[in-house]
Amino acid sequence: ERGLFYQAINAVLEIILDDALELEDYQKNLSLMFGEEVMRDVISSVTGEITFYGLSKTSIKLEGLDKHLRLIESYKKLHKARKEA
Repeated sequence: ERGLFYQAINAVLEIILDDALELEDYQKNLSLMFGEEVMRDVISSVTGEITFYGLSKTSIKLEGLDKHLRLIESYKKLHKARKEA
């Protein structure tokens, strides 16, 4: 899915950056190629409504990033074990 998003964003950016082309002329076909949801995300990313597609909002405490928190806890245990050895 992420690869499809990047293919779609590449196509949209090529259209937007070409002064001779209008995105509206291609939107229907792009939606057929990449899907409605992907195109919504792409357009939102290009317009700045979405920043950092696919990433969860978090805080300095890494709230919502459970895998990262578990990894950090594992590193803490590892460093503690090395220190005690």
